[in-house]
Amino acid sequence: MKRVFLFGDVADTFEANSAAFVEAAGGRNAVIALLLMGGAGWEKYVSRYSEPWVRLGASQVVPIAPDQGSLALRPKDLSVLRECTGIFMGGGDTRKYHRIFAAGEAPAIIQQRCRSGVPYGGVSAGALIAPSACTIWGSKASSAGNEYLLRAEMVLDPAEDGDTQLQVGEGLGLLDGCIVETHFAEFGGFPRLVQAMESTRSVWGFGIDAPMCLEIQDDSLAIARGRGRAYILTRTRQLRLGVHVLEPGDKLAITDESDSLIARHVTVTDDNLAVDLTDGRSISVPLAWFPRLQHGAPEERGNWRLIGRGVGIHWPDLDEDISVEGLIAGRPSGETQASLQRWLEARK
Repeated sequence: MKRVFLFGDVADTFEANSAAFVEAAGGRNAVIALLLMGGAGWEKYVSRYSEPWVRLGASQVVPIAPDQGSLALRPKDLSVLRECTGIFMGGGDTRKYHRIFAAGEAPAIIQQRCRSGVPYGGVSAGALIAPSACTIWGSKASSAGNEYLLRAEMVLDPAEDGDTQLQVGEGLGLLDGCIVETHFAEFGGFPRLVQAMESTRSVWGFGIDAPMCLEIQDDSLAIARGRGRAYILTRTRQLRLGVHVLEPGDKLAITDESDSLIARHVTVTDDNLAVDLTDGRSISVPLAWFPRLQHGAPEERGNWRLIGRGVGIHWPDLDEDISVEGLIAGRPSGETQASLQRWLEARK
């Protein structure tokens, strides 16, 4: 079983929230690789993780951090990743964690270990970069006609922190079709999670309060632990979201669309959009339902990819997203004429 543990922060619930992770890592036989970003005095942060885990019975915690002034992991660090029974990434500057651990050999090793049953845990930055797409930095979003803040707290200072525009990128690849936002209630993370979902075309967004841990089992079941709430957002189309609110002990099937709502193949003609489903059915709707597809060139219509393991379809050249659930329900595009006109003007 693949198990990914996403912690909102190292709060007073951290030890209790870690019990399931330590047990999954082997309990009294657990050897946990603790990934930290390094820097001056980084060793003092080890105990905030290791001491609760040792009290829970873990036999060994092996810290991994790059040498001072380096972003590269050493061969012995990679060996620890290949041999440990649990992997955990700490919190801090997400940009540094991303440069260190989402590059080189580390992501492939972590993916392989996680697929083989070694649990992964991450707190704050370590939770953010766990999925295939991740939020790296930023508290502001700007476009040609709009600008807005994405966090109510911890608004970054451009003079001190540099560019504060939202930055997204490739994560570790442990979870597909989703993106994570930690410190959710504490920092007012809803706007940033929504924008990150839009920027990455993620189907699901996980908002996790600081005292919470959200475990994801086999990409299909979410389990909430701790204190506070976890929020699971489902993106059906551009800026259209559904929300599930989980309290401690709650569980949610995050692929409850079932196989009947999973796309396998897409065909676009001048007149119709046809989608083959994994249950053997095919859905065909008029192309006029989706003006962006109708205005697209054949090569643009043909450049599509499945998102969220097939619950949606994305056309990158046309900036169009369509959910299978929406097709089955008979819903045409909800885009306004004003929005469509702006898009057409930008294509000239």
